[in-house]
Amino acid sequence: MARALLALFSLLAVACSGGNALAPPTLEPLEITNDGTFFRDRMGRVVILRGATYTLTEGEAPVGNFGGDGERAIVDMERLGMNLVRLPLSWRQIEPRPRRFASYYFIERVDPVLRWAAAHGMAIVLSMRAWPYGACDEGDDSVPEWVCRTAARAARAARASDSPTSADPACAFWTARDPGGATLLDHYLDAWGVVARNYAGDPRVIGLDLIDEPSGTGCFEEKPFLHGILTPFFRRLATNVRTFGYRNAILFEPPVAPGAPLPSEARRLGFRTVYAPHLYGQRFGPGAQGLGPTYDVAAAQAKQLRAPLLIGEYGGDQPPDDTGYRGSSRAFVEESLAELDRLRIGGAYYALRPQSKESARVEIGDVAYALAHPYARRIAGIPLEMKFDQESRELRLHFEEDAKRKPPDPTEIYLPRPLYAGSFDVQVSPAGRWTYDQQSQRLLVYRGGSDDGTYEVVVRPGTESRSIDRSGPPR
Repeated sequence: MARALLALFSLLAVACSGGNALAPPTLEPLEITNDGTFFRDRMGRVVILRGATYTLTEGEAPVGNFGGDGERAIVDMERLGMNLVRLPLSWRQIEPRPRRFASYYFIERVDPVLRWAAAHGMAIVLSMRAWPYGACDEGDDSVPEWVCRTAARAARAARASDSPTSADPACAFWTARDPGGATLLDHYLDAWGVVARNYAGDPRVIGLDLIDEPSGTGCFEEKPFLHGILTPFFRRLATNVRTFGYRNAILFEPPVAPGAPLPSEARRLGFRTVYAPHLYGQRFGPGAQGLGPTYDVAAAQAKQLRAPLLIGEYGGDQPPDDTGYRGSSRAFVEESLAELDRLRIGGAYYALRPQSKESARVEIGDVAYALAHPYARRIAGIPLEMKFDQESRELRLHFEEDAKRKPPDPTEIYLPRPLYAGSFDVQVSPAGRWTYDQQSQRLLVYRGGSDDGTYEVVVRPGTESRSIDRSGPPR
């Protein structure tokens, strides 16, 4: 599979630029804010963030020296057009003992990835798991061992007293106390405070996902959990990281796929909130209706929150195997990306994992074809439509003037050269100009004069572009 990925990136296209095109400029570094609807760069362009979860910092694989496996993995992500790294942190490595925090974890494992990501034009979201499935199983690196012991004691006590709300260790996370009387919630809050103290004011970190896949399943009723437990605790977490000076986005993640009305407390959170549900099409794929209805619900809920929508994770769609693991198929990735295009939003694929404990490089396999997906990364206006047709390989972008912010040209489009394998044609309406850089796979578009303030960019394979066999691994 690694050879397949290398072959994908080795295909060369002979791409030309418009006759009056400019030499490709270097855009300013990607510094992200949000205005409640869109992510924006420093110049006010709308930014669409596409990327993946890279689990290097959650496990034990060596980070590697500069230019080593870790950075090569980031280079792989950059070649796939990604401008976002979702980086899960290990609570176990941050707080190996109660109230004993390990600063070397950030220095040795997190900071190098931030440097590589910034060097390759990628923004960072930090996340952390409070209690994932199988958190205390052998080999898990996310939850501290002492937390597992505390939760197990609480679960045994609950079973002995026939208490239905905390007999499961995952339930005990929300209610248990350590021998000193502090709740596990208090410890988790403190761990995030340490993270915030380290990265407050760091423009590379554009968001904190404070509770990765929070769950009260089997412990609490859905609405009481969402209203009475999760949202108040989220508010405590968000307020806490603010006290340490963190001022960028806070990601709010519901406990299940969107469906239940959001509590009024969530709608009043503020905190520069980003709505970041995980959309997998659970449990056995999208079904007859496809993914559209689920994404529409997520978009409506983001509007309720007055928050940008960023799909925190999308990924596997296959029926569970004996372990419950869902694999990821190319077809499901393509359908997920089509939904992101339709809503003109971003998201993070789950997941790119180190190949082994000895190598921090990532194994992508045949979903590389799907992940190398053309899209507009920065738009000098308000996006109205974005669509990529898998069969014809036509990309269409329609946007309008942003009269309030007046962002400058260019509009930046990721255009993977292997996908066009020969040549492509670009039409900019009204008549504008464009340039393409093969190394960065970046199409830059400059507007012409428009009477109605709208613009359209259409990219099609050129007459010399050969067809691509997408039925198997790239050759």
